[in-house]
Amino acid sequence: MSDEEIEKAILQDPAEIFSRIMDMKYEQLQKKRETYDISDYEDLIYYQDGNTVSPDIKEAIALSMRFLESALEEDKYKELMKENARKRCRWIIENNRYFLIRDKDWDKVFKNIEENENVFSRYYKLFRAKLNDEDTLNMCIAFLINDELYDYTKILSTL
Repeated sequence: MSDEEIEKAILQDPAEIFSRIMDMKYEQLQKKRETYDISDYEDLIYYQDGNTVSPDIKEAIALSMRFLESALEEDKYKELMKENARKRCRWIIENNRYFLIRDKDWDKVFKNIEENENVFSRYYKLFRAKLNDEDTLNMCIAFLINDELYDYTKILSTL
């Protein structure tokens, strides 16, 4: 930058600069929304087979699932897998700190655990995670209740 360009930048109104930056970000977001079916973490809950997912979200899904899988090595998981479905469901209830979902979604989770002991791994790893930011929480809620997305995550985590 030349001295003249630096001086011009210094003299600009901060509100005008902020407004231009926000406009640019908005345009980028709009372009992303036009390009991909899933362009935001909040959209993941609506994922359907065949939807296009933005590359940054795909990468976040793959990394998150690989990390979450490590929870299945814990002694507590192995211990719970020796228990009956009722005790596993009770563990889910006792360890829920983040998930505020509809009753019908809870019913589905518990029914899945009761009917197929192998499905508990899906839920265990989600309830062991610390979900301290909104994007991660939105992603994990979608993993919890959207079967098509969860199946897609298994494919992404192997890439």
